[in-house]
Amino acid sequence: MRDDLYASKARPVVIVQSDKMSGFDSIVLCLMTDKIASVSRSMLGKRIGVLERDRIDEVSEKLALVLGLS
Repeated sequence: MRDDLYASKARPVVIVQSDKMSGFDSIVLCLMTDKIASVSRSMLGKRIGVLERDRIDEVSEKLALVLGLS
């Protein structure tokens, strides 16, 4: 993610929004392991990777805990 108002350099993020929600101008992501945010798609840079299935499951588990869904 890159935003001159938020950070001085690009930061890696994990997008946690479902692909089924692609019609929105904003996207939900986790930044620096402890922040969940919704930002404009225009703030995203290039994709640098894809999480493996076990990591996706771990992120889902932690999100459910943080959001009180478990």
